[in-house]
Amino acid sequence: MVPCSANRTSLPLSPNNKNMLFLATLFLPLLALVPASLQAPAEYPYGTIDAPLAGTAVQPGANFSFSYNPHADYALSSFAIHVWLLTGTAVDDPWGLSEKTGHYFGRFDYANYPAVPYPTNPPPSQLTMPDFSKAPGGFAAGAEASNLPVKFVVVEEWGIGQGVVGNRISVTSVGLVYNATTQN
Repeated sequence: MVPCSANRTSLPLSPNNKNMLFLATLFLPLLALVPASLQAPAEYPYGTIDAPLAGTAVQPGANFSFSYNPHADYALSSFAIHVWLLTGTAVDDPWGLSEKTGHYFGRFDYANYPAVPYPTNPPPSQLTMPDFSKAPGGFAAGAEASNLPVKFVVVEEWGIGQGVVGNRISVTSVGLVYNATTQN
């Protein structure tokens, strides 16, 4: 057993500890000068679209980047995302009761344990903008459009450790320009 002195207030510093203390007093105040843009975010931005960026102009038939941050982390489970491109009145009223127009890119899932340990349809890094001037088949007809504001929408089904009836549903979107012919 090591005897303990009740009136001892500090331990002796070794040369290595003195060096560390010196470096800490020198560099720790400098951390306050690091701009907020370089610091780690306070919270990971779940349910956000990283790409495409708002205002991106995409031509019919062109590929464009796609990246989404799902609600998938410790104690968060992402089950699926649904990706849409809404046109017409849907741009201003994406979830109203009016008839919608647009294009469905598909349903995708992300690897996140335990909800989806092995995704069967992971999201692609690129999507292809449909050409609305071409008839999609059946009795449907195409229509031409230029400089058309459209809404790129991701609907995600996810869950957390708090019980709810059904899955939680998040909706996020960015505005794009379909078939841009002019520059701003």
